[in-house]
Amino acid sequence: MTAQTPDNKFCTANFIVDANGIGNGATHTTIASAIASASAGDTIFVRPGVYSEDITIKAAVALKSYTQYLQNTQIDGKITANAAGNYFIDGFYLTNSSDTILAASSSAYVYVNNCYMTVTTSPAFSSTGTAGIQVRNTIGDIANVKLFDCAGTGGMSFFNCNFSGTPSTASTVSAGSVSFVGTATPTPVVTSGTGNLNVLQASRMVCANVTAITLGDNGSVNSFIQNSNIGAGTATAIVIGAGKTMLATDIDVQSSNAAAISGAGTIVVGGINYRDTAVNTVTTQLIRSAQFGQITFDGGTNFLGHYSEGSYTPTIIGSTSAGLGTYSVQTGTYQRIGNFARVQGFIVWSAHTGTGNMSASNLPFTAKNTSNLFFPGSVWASNLTYGAGAQLTGYMSPNTNNFALQALTSGSASSNVAVDTTGSFMFSVWYEIQ
Repeated sequence: MTAQTPDNKFCTANFIVDANGIGNGATHTTIASAIASASAGDTIFVRPGVYSEDITIKAAVALKSYTQYLQNTQIDGKITANAAGNYFIDGFYLTNSSDTILAASSSAYVYVNNCYMTVTTSPAFSSTGTAGIQVRNTIGDIANVKLFDCAGTGGMSFFNCNFSGTPSTASTVSAGSVSFVGTATPTPVVTSGTGNLNVLQASRMVCANVTAITLGDNGSVNSFIQNSNIGAGTATAIVIGAGKTMLATDIDVQSSNAAAISGAGTIVVGGINYRDTAVNTVTTQLIRSAQFGQITFDGGTNFLGHYSEGSYTPTIIGSTSAGLGTYSVQTGTYQRIGNFARVQGFIVWSAHTGTGNMSASNLPFTAKNTSNLFFPGSVWASNLTYGAGAQLTGYMSPNTNNFALQALTSGSASSNVAVDTTGSFMFSVWYEIQ
């Protein structure tokens, strides 16, 4: 029926719910009874009040609070969407002290707009089957419970939402994609199976000393973090499982943990700022196959994906017997750029037990294992014995991390240099690595 009485301030609204009773234009006292009477295309307006009821909403029926004050019209109960179609919920205070606030199943797709939520029971949102949920312009407080369990391939999206609280219980994504767009949330998220997480457009996932993002092993879909802030206090901020790739552009990572990002997966970075941590830890280094991003000079055909520098301790060895030396100087430095390394060393020794041909050993990278590919270097030496009139040089052989000394004489073949009991030399070599 149509409520068109002189005191009906909703004019031609077909369904008006008022917890205080029928009259003054109201047609129903419960939301469930109004839904039972409504058909596709109808809008149900709900006046301020507390509606403690579980409701099953209908496809293409809009459920809308009449007041602009979000906490004045409260639904305290479970809302269920369990059939194919689109559903609309707008302007309510949503709570449930004992169950999920909104459950979508089958092929339902639910739009939640302009709501306020108090989340005290896990999860606030759940989806299964091919169902999906979209939440816009919604704020809320989250206790130590899940914000969502997404098992529906329709996924979940949160646009311009603002959630507060300090939950340590992770929300889960086992199917479909969950996206935070311009959204602030303290909710940690764990993906598994074919589940995926995207954090975009100035979103903030800042959690209280718990990992913010855990991407499960062997997922088939990449996750994308763009122009957003990921924080975890003292915990690792992001864990990337084996077989997963996270694409990260223009993001801030806040974590005082030694491993701000860890795991066995891959991060491809187009701009990242570590605010609180030293990132060059062993754990962090091992998980990145594309460390700190990649640079391309030809539009993406070839990439420069690595830069590092550091020091090492060079030694002298013999080819017949490596031996042991007494050293006064063992200085070594390196720079690695992509798949090439520039390595320098300075060694001074006063005694050595090695025999055979002399090499500097313990270089930080192994030369590329390509047959007949040698890498020559330059040498300065003092107090070494080699052929009169010869020039000292050296080279890296394939699949070794040794720099072998050679003596060059004009018009003659090069010759090896035997291990000297005392001596010193400096060397530098640029070579392709494994």
